Amino acid sequence: MFSNEVLIPRVIWAQRKDVVYLTIEVFEVKYENIEIQGNTVVFSGVRGSDEAKFGVSLELYGEIDANKSKINVGHRDISLVLAKVEK
Repeated sequence: MFSNEVLIPRVIWAQRKDVVYLTIEVFEVKYENIEIQGNTVVFSGVRGSDEAKFGVSLELYGEIDANKSKINVGHRDISLVLAKVEK
């Protein structure tokens, strides 16, 4: 693997009327950066065990309220609960 190569992590999603659930699967992520703006979610991070770089940009159907959304960084993945602006 080249040191400049950015890998795309597996992303799982589900939704309800008021929220979108995203799970970004990256084991032992460190230096994570998650940006939520309008209808776009951008993730970048580095895996701790081998310094592999990960990144993904997701364009959602509707706008997200970043202030009401929640992010949880765990050992095996990153869970996001994204609050929709319109139901």
